[in-house]
Amino acid sequence: MSYRNEHASVRIAQESYKRLKAYLTDLAPCRSAEHMAEEFRMLHHEPYAPVRRQLLNLLRAVNRARKQAGFEPVPVECLRLKRRIYRPFEDRHCNSAS
Repeated sequence: MSYRNEHASVRIAQESYKRLKAYLTDLAPCRSAEHMAEEFRMLHHEPYAPVRRQLLNLLRAVNRARKQAGFEPVPVECLRLKRRIYRPFEDRHCNSAS
């Protein structure tokens, strides 16, 4: 997370991103599409726009490696591309009708 031009910018740290990309592209030609989709589902990054771009770039790199090995691509549906909305001050146990 950084702060630029009066805006917060959230993305996967460069070193973490490089390690993740190396890990996933090494696995890509050896595992099934289902296994790779599960690897992507296990990523716990909140998909802010810059993070979404990074995740899509990872998926493209994985699918390039899979294509070179003659395997089917991993579908984009394995990525969570919408952010969860957290309401920290909302009482979850309170009935909204009262």
